[in-house]
Amino acid sequence: MIIITEIVLFLAIITGIISIFLYRKELQNLRAISDSKETCESYQKSDKMIIFSVILFTFLGTILIFRNLDTPEFFHDEWWHVSVIKSLQEGFGFKIYDYVTNEPICRYTSGDIFNWIIFQISKLLGNDEFGLRFFVALVGSALIPLIYFTFKDFIGKEPALLTAVMFSFSEISIFLARFLRPYTLFLFCYLLVFFLSYKFLRCAVERKIFNSLLTLFLNILFLIIALDSREFAKILIPLISLYYAGFFLYKYDTKSLLPKYLPFSVISFSLFLIMTIFLQLSGVIDLSIIFSQIDGFFSFDQLSNPTEEYYFYLFELPFKMPLVGYFLFSVGTLLMGVKSYTNRQGKYTYFLIFSLIPLFIMIYLFDRFEDFRYIYFLIPFIYGCMMFGFTWTIKLLLDIYLKVNSLKFNRTYYIVIMLTTLLLFVIFPSIPGININGLTTKSPSDWQHSDGNEYLHQRAVALELKAAYNYMENEKELDSSYALVVTDYRAKYLGEVQFKNVYYLEPYDGENKFYDISTIGGQVNLGQISGETYTLNGILSRNDKVIFVIGPVHMLNEEVFTFLYKKTINHAEQARIISYDYNDFYNGKELYWPNIFVYED
Repeated sequence: MIIITEIVLFLAIITGIISIFLYRKELQNLRAISDSKETCESYQKSDKMIIFSVILFTFLGTILIFRNLDTPEFFHDEWWHVSVIKSLQEGFGFKIYDYVTNEPICRYTSGDIFNWIIFQISKLLGNDEFGLRFFVALVGSALIPLIYFTFKDFIGKEPALLTAVMFSFSEISIFLARFLRPYTLFLFCYLLVFFLSYKFLRCAVERKIFNSLLTLFLNILFLIIALDSREFAKILIPLISLYYAGFFLYKYDTKSLLPKYLPFSVISFSLFLIMTIFLQLSGVIDLSIIFSQIDGFFSFDQLSNPTEEYYFYLFELPFKMPLVGYFLFSVGTLLMGVKSYTNRQGKYTYFLIFSLIPLFIMIYLFDRFEDFRYIYFLIPFIYGCMMFGFTWTIKLLLDIYLKVNSLKFNRTYYIVIMLTTLLLFVIFPSIPGININGLTTKSPSDWQHSDGNEYLHQRAVALELKAAYNYMENEKELDSSYALVVTDYRAKYLGEVQFKNVYYLEPYDGENKFYDISTIGGQVNLGQISGETYTLNGILSRNDKVIFVIGPVHMLNEEVFTFLYKKTINHAEQARIISYDYNDFYNGKELYWPNIFVYED
């Protein structure tokens, strides 16, 4: 069944095609006249304006990221890295730390480079939210100018500037720049690999041997960091390979191809092979699971049931009028396609490969529950296509207006008008501490309580574990005679309380097994948990008094949820923990984030 979003996107594409073909000759004539009258001095002035704007919006973006960086407390997924940092500090290496037994649990194999950097910074800034999130925020801020400098040679300086501006105000980009996971580091390296892979080919064409080898070395270095940070980095290899194959087969004949590229091809392939073997032996990647990952994460069944939420995050969330996003993206991609074909400009083809193919994969093939973090790496490229179309549209309208009124503008005025139009009428910018309804949006750095659920996603609200553990520690009735059941066994607060027994309830496998925390092992980050397990009845038969600290009750099976809701008393309200409707299935039942269910036989 065709969904509404596909219809909207189709209409936007048709509109884009009509606008391009209707005004293409008019635009070419007008721009030729305008460009011929611009002097070198005006270009230098406008370039300074662009650099100033990049610095200004990087500064504003940095404020939005670092403002209130110590709040909220750590999210569920952040505790992975908090636990590993604790293990490194105790001398146990890259392992999950057990705060109950004060011993390491097992090896954590995701983001070793990231965890090592955070560990080093923690020596200077401490182990609180600000200290451990500092590096993530720093890289997140650096992404703003990086987007401009990596994109300007592909889509132009003005579109690259506007892309960086959009990214600096994106709720998703700001939120993940304040989130202790290697998302920002991954995107930083992803962009550099995108840029360096293209530059390597350019240097090879011009036979600049030293520059070729230097870009190749940096390319491999950042690819290693990207692969270590996120397994999604594997998508870089087929995307780059696709462009290289097209470049070799289409642009040059066989006679010129072999003498120019054979040495570089041999060197590149050899180094890539060595790098792959090294990563496999060091445990950074596991090639043996690639096919199982493809089978588990991708499905052609998604073609008939696409993940429409990703359309919202990419095309609607940033815009005051959602249809604008679809229109600008359609115009931008069509223009790039036309320029790539008519002008034989491979840079547009390269940019489109990195924009359209991952977009199609994530919406129509990626078979996982929707999560805005999965499409984070796509945001700069989608915004880049949009701003390419936006720049073309604004210049077209201004040129027609100037011709009718016999006026002249230099390039600097174009930039000012485009920035003003973008910020006032197209997107929702953020102002620290201020939210003007209909004009701006509330930045993640100012979100409180359940704001994350309202502005972005239910996963953007942190569990108030600190309040829950403080309540249990200060409530005299909840003493060490109770057993404790938690859904976040990596939280450091477990080391601050004393209970008879401590169990971990796995909420994500559907079976809701209870693990004795002291026996947990296995590859926990891969979902392969091992240890001594119990059923709910088994827990109750061994303990006549139990406290259940549980956030995601919507993930529990009916037996466990019914027991908690009917046989226990929820102390979350007394602990002043937030409550909000994060799942309609429970029909407005008073549930908290997290809940403190207390059971007494």
